[in-house]
Amino acid sequence: MSKMSRRKFLEGSATAAAATTLAPLLSVHAQGFGVSQVPRLEMQPGGEFVEATVPDSLLLADRARLAVNGLTGTLDPEHGYEVYQLCSASGAYPYFTHENTGLPTINPKYAEALPMMRVMSGSTQNPDHDSEMMKVILSRIKRPGLYYVPPATETFRPWCQPKFGGASDWTANIYGNSRLLLACLVWRQYTGDPAWDDVINTLTGGLITTAVYKDDYAYYPDAAPRGGEPFSYAEPEWAHENEPVGDDEVSGESLFMYTGGEARALARVAAATGNEKALDLSGRICRFMMKPKFWGLEETSTREDVADEKDLANMAGAERGLWRGHTAGRLEALRGLIEYANVADDNRIKEFVRSAYAWMRNYGFARVGFYPVILGSPYGGGPCGASRGIALIIKLTESGTADYWEDVDQYVRNVLVGSQRLPQDCSEDQLALSASVPEIPADVRGLLGPGGEKGAASVPGSYTTDHVVQRHIGAFGHGCCTSNGSTGLYYAWEAAVRYTDPVATVNLLLNRASPWVDVDSYLPYEGKVVLHNKKAKKLSVRIPAWVATRKIRCRVNNNEATPFWVGRYLVFGALSPKDKVTITFPMVTEKATYTVSGTEYKCTFKGNTLVEIEPGGFGCRPDQGEKFKKDEAPMKQITRYVHPTVVEW
Repeated sequence: MSKMSRRKFLEGSATAAAATTLAPLLSVHAQGFGVSQVPRLEMQPGGEFVEATVPDSLLLADRARLAVNGLTGTLDPEHGYEVYQLCSASGAYPYFTHENTGLPTINPKYAEALPMMRVMSGSTQNPDHDSEMMKVILSRIKRPGLYYVPPATETFRPWCQPKFGGASDWTANIYGNSRLLLACLVWRQYTGDPAWDDVINTLTGGLITTAVYKDDYAYYPDAAPRGGEPFSYAEPEWAHENEPVGDDEVSGESLFMYTGGEARALARVAAATGNEKALDLSGRICRFMMKPKFWGLEETSTREDVADEKDLANMAGAERGLWRGHTAGRLEALRGLIEYANVADDNRIKEFVRSAYAWMRNYGFARVGFYPVILGSPYGGGPCGASRGIALIIKLTESGTADYWEDVDQYVRNVLVGSQRLPQDCSEDQLALSASVPEIPADVRGLLGPGGEKGAASVPGSYTTDHVVQRHIGAFGHGCCTSNGSTGLYYAWEAAVRYTDPVATVNLLLNRASPWVDVDSYLPYEGKVVLHNKKAKKLSVRIPAWVATRKIRCRVNNNEATPFWVGRYLVFGALSPKDKVTITFPMVTEKATYTVSGTEYKCTFKGNTLVEIEPGGFGCRPDQGEKFKKDEAPMKQITRYVHPTVVEW
């Protein structure tokens, strides 16, 4: 079967629906600024702030509040709220600088992360940054239903002019559009405004229109029309429609990175709206990503003298999801696969994803969520890998193929939160230097970003030194890392407590306020968790794997309780509002040695938290490690925020 015309495929289908919703979004001016109509851009009312005394342990809501500072602080209001992608908040000259990927792919990630952080924390810091950024983005949606970035000029994104490698046409990066579609699904829930449905339908129609259909699968070409990022579309057609044949994984420009997001976004649309065309295309993209040419280890079979290599080659690795290469890219693909599998009830794909994750887990330092940026490399993927891994295994657990909550807990408590820049990481000297807005000498400026002294980094407006240390607090590194790390916080926070009337389920023993039950976790100081019931009639609480179940003691209010077990879950029934459930157990301190890339690390864990490691690294912050070695949790007064709804992701 030959490749099917995109236009023909869509006759009488999603295009008609999308076309009717495009009109209010198509008033795109020369530089893309200005919009005639946008949906609601404010959080829906109803959230509640409550004073509470809680253990001074990990508070993901506090981390989200800091993340709002890092996310909004790395946006550039003078240039259409574009993300400063490259961030260096240390050294003699702290700076942020722009580069080509900001608007096309990183801004849509920020568009998803910011409302998530506000739902967690109730933060109202820089609220105009969210809404103004979204106005700019929405103003650039045009036919056939994609978000475009205009070509750079001497005054508009000058660091992305064609002479610096930027595109010379309006281009729509397909992965960026998938991330924007995911963001719009979040904004629909965040604001409660049905007007977002039009934007969602429009972007969905754009992805359906621009896909290339062949046999039972579909793909997006890796074209980079006249410069710019790969996998970018320029109206009226792709620069070419060739099927990607390989994967440039070493550079990070992985076809899986640029394709997995589309499968995930379309599956999420199908789950939220019942759009069968979206689900069909998601499945086609999954079948493309699962082609045997992209998986397996058969190339190692040429080493006749190495038995284990021959064994690997005989494992039918392409069927089992074995792989080598760019970790974040593969995780993005696996997230797309499992999202589709969960919506479509595809058990074969669930099995494939579970096997691929199990294979990856053998690399790096899985107990703390550390994975190399390239499998076999000594360099870590940081929050980008940890966040995607957290999301993947939560979805895998939801699929029913396995229980990975232990992995989630370990990844969150260590590499994820250990990657976030905290106020105590900034010295007084750094803060004072950054506040002085130092001018960077020309010979140093050439080192800031791509292009060198006479390249993009030398263009006025391409960088800033204005209070960047202060603005970077709460960030996770560069712009892409900050967006990914922030969403990782949300994935864990949301999944920690869930409610299906009349049952509240606590999957992670993390501090969490919710409309159904508030969780006070004393871990890792003490083996204790206190649950304040609000509306659940039944409570199901997962107990970590390191806890000896026979040593657990439970109380409901002042009375001893004997809940029953379902797997690792303790189940309490016949609860009333304001009941207090207390669960205690001995805290376990364990010493263990792990070898990563040839280096031996001596570790001390309290529960799932790494409190000491020699040599250092892997998210173990010395200040937090010493703090958590105490055997009694200090208490502190906080203001908790409880959002009225949960944003599904």
